[in-house]
Amino acid sequence: MVVRCQNAPTWFGRAGYEIRSAVDSGIIEAIVNPPTTRPSGRIVLRIRHPQGKPIKSVTVNGRNHSDCDAAAETINVKPDGKQITIRVEY
Repeated sequence: MVVRCQNAPTWFGRAGYEIRSAVDSGIIEAIVNPPTTRPSGRIVLRIRHPQGKPIKSVTVNGRNHSDCDAAAETINVKPDGKQITIRVEY
């Protein structure tokens, strides 16, 4: 399943994302296009597994990422104006 939002107006500028679910394989991926008009200090992304499974690991742009809260199901990333790829394994 894919959920997509493109060119959404935000206070920080236009933003978009695409979430790809492969929950049968224990993976959900998000591709985030952060706003560039007024860059924010961080983006908080909440990705919930439909069966409530806990987050085991997160990578951001292919690198291990530890700035997340498994209990709250949130991942914090610092945008640099470029596309961000987030992979969550359950």
